[in-house]
Amino acid sequence: MEQTTTQTENTALNRPQFLTVLCILTYIGVGITIIGSIVGWWSIRAMSAMMDASSNTMEEMPGLDMSAMPDMEKMMNTLRYSNILLFSGVIGSLICLVGALQMWKQKKAGFFIYVIGEVAPIIVSIVCLGTATISGWSAISLIFPVVFLILYGLNLKHMH
Repeated sequence: MEQTTTQTENTALNRPQFLTVLCILTYIGVGITIIGSIVGWWSIRAMSAMMDASSNTMEEMPGLDMSAMPDMEKMMNTLRYSNILLFSGVIGSLICLVGALQMWKQKKAGFFIYVIGEVAPIIVSIVCLGTATISGWSAISLIFPVVFLILYGLNLKHMH
């Protein structure tokens, strides 16, 4: 028992403060992502119900040209895959959590687990929505994963 406590204390002393801060920020990010996904799921359910209710009305409107609304098709496609996208985001976040917990213990394998957790939801999004996902506001959502991957990568020298 005493040896385990000493080992834990030594690991905490050897862990760079920067790595500690990154792990804590990841824990916070995972919590925010899960809460956001739950809220998003409820919002998308409400939006889908409204779209279903209004679709009959829209179909009956004479002269309505859906091709004149290119964003409407993108929005409908996103709604179609919303459950898959939200689920992959939550699973990716949980994988990132596992990776961060491993990096907290200064295990290099945690970095590679974290990479999978960051990249997998992006791949799912591209498969579901196409490469247009990477344009516009979605490009901004790639900034945090890339920055964190670089910052964690800089800490690989402190892991075993």
